[in-house]
Amino acid sequence: MKPKVLLISILLSWCAAAQPPPGTMPPELPILRAGTGLIIVDSYPSRPTVSLDSAVSRVFLTSTARLSFSAMKAHTCRELTMPAAFGAVIGDSVAPAWPNTLNASLIGVMFVSAPDVVTVRLCNTSASTVTTAPWLMFSATIVKTF
Repeated sequence: MKPKVLLISILLSWCAAAQPPPGTMPPELPILRAGTGLIIVDSYPSRPTVSLDSAVSRVFLTSTARLSFSAMKAHTCRELTMPAAFGAVIGDSVAPAWPNTLNASLIGVMFVSAPDVVTVRLCNTSASTVTTAPWLMFSATIVKTF
C-alpha cells in the first residue's frame, strides 16, 4: 500500500471510530438549539458550526447617488429619485445617509417608491428660499427581512 493511501485509510478508520452511533449524542456535548435566523450546520465533533439562515435573516442593500435639488421656495417640498440596489420593493425600510453640507432648514425622508427605486423628499421649513449645493451625495441603506 502506498503511504498516502495508508494515511487516508487510517484517517477514515479513525473518523468512523470517533462517530457516535446514529441518533445519539455524546453526554459531554450540550444540546444546541438555533434561534430564528440561525442554523446548526454541523454539531459533531465538539465544535458546532452555526450559520445564518438566509430564508429569515436580514439583508442590507445600499444605494448612492449625486442629486441636485437647486433652489427651493419657502415651505415647499421636492422629490428626486435614485436607483436602488436590485431587490428593493415598496414597503422596505430605508436608513438614509444625508450629505454633511445639507442646509439646516431642510428636512427629508427616503423611501422605496417603486421596485429598485428610492425617492428622496426634501422639504424647506424656512420662510425663505433655500439653495442647496449642486450634486450632493445621498445614500440609502435598504433593510430587508425575510
